[in-house]
This record gives sequence, structure tokens and C-alpha cells, in this order.
Amino acid sequence: MPHQGIKCSHEDRTITITPLKLTLNYYFRNDFDKINQIELDNKFAYVSINIPDNDLIEPRGYLGVDRNTTGHIAVAGNPETGK
Repeated sequence: MPHQGIKCSHEDRTITITPLKLTLNYYFRNDFDKINQIELDNKFAYVSINIPDNDLIEPRGYLGVDRNTTGHIAVAGNPETGK
């Protein structure tokens, strides 16, 4: 079912497929932009949705890690303190 025949209510957490006269309750996350499509079989409804990207986070510092193949498993260093 393409997205043109699908209506969604975020308040009621329901998806209505108008051509089939079918209303489904959903229990997945509610912060999606739109429903792309729904595939139905005799037991399940497979819902494809768009979820918005999170804002990028600016790092406040860095941590260097050397994954050594011999000796120590890993060596970490803080570039600000040199330790």
C-alpha cells in the first residue's frame, strides 16, 4: 500500500488505510515524519516510516586510542594532558 492511501493520527496512535477501510493501532516510536508504505499479510502489518535525523553534536574533546596487536590490548591518551 503506497503512502497516498494512508492517514496517521499521532494523538490517537492510529494508522488508517482508507482504500481498505482498516484502522491499526501502532506501538512504535511516535516522532516519525511520514509513513512510506505498509505491507500486509495474514498476521502482521510491516510499516516503513521516515525518522528525522538528530542534530549534530560538536565534540568538546578527543581521546586517542591505539589498538596494539602485540603487548597491550589498547593504549589510550588524552591530547590535552598528555596522559
